[in-house]
Amino acid sequence: MLAERIAHAGYRTAVAVDGFRALDVVLEREPDLVLCDLYLPNQDGETFIRRLRAAGKRTPVVVMSAAFDGAVIAQRAEATGFLAKPFQMSDALAAIERAMAVGR
Repeated sequence: MLAERIAHAGYRTAVAVDGFRALDVVLEREPDLVLCDLYLPNQDGETFIRRLRAAGKRTPVVVMSAAFDGAVIAQRAEATGFLAKPFQMSDALAAIERAMAVGR
């Protein structure tokens, strides 16, 4: 549902079913930005970001999480931004814009 709402706001989107596929998608498509939850099937978000960085990719990543330590984990993993769940769509779009500005 989030991908649909972001697409409706004018962004192209892709969705991955788990952390392993997400890494494949990012390496194949080289997107401008990644939105990533900390809790992904088969590979957590922190590991996903670390593997992305280890592959030499500086793609901006905004981590979304309801975990009380989510912002700390996101920072430790070298994420570009953090979005606390639950959030409003306007907050998500603002986080995307901030991260895109950092990535330019």
